[in-house]
Amino acid sequence: MTGDPKKKKRILSAAKEIFLKKGYTEAKMSEIAARANVSLGTIYNFFEGKRDLFDRLNLPELESIRPEREKKKREILRAALVLFGENGYAGTTMEQIAQSVGFSKAALYQYFRSKEELFSEMLRTSRLNITAKDIKGRTGGKDWEEVIIDIARSYLETHHEPERTAFLRSVIQDSNKFPDIGYLYYKRGFSQAAADIAFFLKKVQKKGKIKNVNLKLAATILLGALLSYVILYRVIKGIEAEFSEEEMVSLCAEIFINGLKASSAEKSELENKE
Repeated sequence: MTGDPKKKKRILSAAKEIFLKKGYTEAKMSEIAARANVSLGTIYNFFEGKRDLFDRLNLPELESIRPEREKKKREILRAALVLFGENGYAGTTMEQIAQSVGFSKAALYQYFRSKEELFSEMLRTSRLNITAKDIKGRTGGKDWEEVIIDIARSYLETHHEPERTAFLRSVIQDSNKFPDIGYLYYKRGFSQAAADIAFFLKKVQKKGKIKNVNLKLAATILLGALLSYVILYRVIKGIEAEFSEEEMVSLCAEIFINGLKASSAEKSELENKE
């Protein structure tokens, strides 16, 4: 196909901009035409169609990007968190979730094949627990002890939102009837958080700063103490907090850190091995 090379270059530039923004699937030829300030017919004078235009740009990594779909998925997951918190797992239906985001139930199933899959994805993506990404954001230039204090504080702060507390309450209540949701909460949430903390501590351990212990077990002990605070003073109703969050964070982190610190003898042993 032939034509004005400047116009062709403008179309390619506009297409690249639209594909970068929306990915291949969600990009429309009409948007590319408008951005390039040409007619659709002009584009077809140079390219056979959207696939041909996309292939000419050699950006295969944009094939699977679907920002609008991902945005809608996040909306669904946020709505599900609120509904699970209010009604529990058993009391929440896919139809209710669909209605809360203005979908039909059939449309919702295009995003999630079942309520269990939606629940699992919500645990994987929401800030119900500390993640490796959260930990990495706290490590810059800080001593490992400061990072642990930050982690402990952040863990309690994730439960400040009422719907998150309600969600935990529903997991505790519904897991008796639906053991799978208890398993998912543990596997996708608590256990993964402990694994992420242990991964961070492993690097510290290699430097000889902490004892040679099972680090995931150590992280489980830390998170277990913090979770007990959340359950006692936020999930269970009618109990007035006897201690503040800051008191809990301060002493819990101090006990944890002191329990992990390598002794002088252990440090010397490591140095001798090196």
